[in-house]
Amino acid sequence: MISEPTRLALVPAQAGSVVFRLKITGSAVHAAVRHRGVSAFEKFVPIFEDLRSLERERKATLSHPLFDGMEDKAPINIGVVRSGNWAVTVPESLEADIRVGMIPGEEVEALQSSVEERIMAVADRDPWLREHPPEIEWFGGQTVPVEVPLDAPICDTESG
Repeated sequence: MISEPTRLALVPAQAGSVVFRLKITGSAVHAAVRHRGVSAFEKFVPIFEDLRSLERERKATLSHPLFDGMEDKAPINIGVVRSGNWAVTVPESLEADIRVGMIPGEEVEALQSSVEERIMAVADRDPWLREHPPEIEWFGGQTVPVEVPLDAPICDTESG
């Protein structure tokens, strides 16, 4: 059972998540000659779009009886994005902190590998990112999804 506030509702399953920092390198130049630089922010956009596609794919394919009707079954959230230093300079770096939700039955390591493969596949299609691949750092907040069988004694609400 999960001991977080649930208004006394039985919660026999809890989602998990993995959290990572994505670092992208660009090449700074003055905005007046923007085309000579490489915007780390612009290099992030296709990765962002692919993460949204991954979220839609996971929503359509992941299945668990307690999560199947949920709008946000396994959401991917880009919670923090830091890029550039000044409006007059093409941003030479970008860091994004990203959370990927998990449902019971998924393994942390397998999901991490899948996310890394997706990001690197996008990077491999871009000449700059192929030579300057994004860095991925998994940090804090790696939580395994858990569940208790509905017929477990602790789930018996009749025996108070």
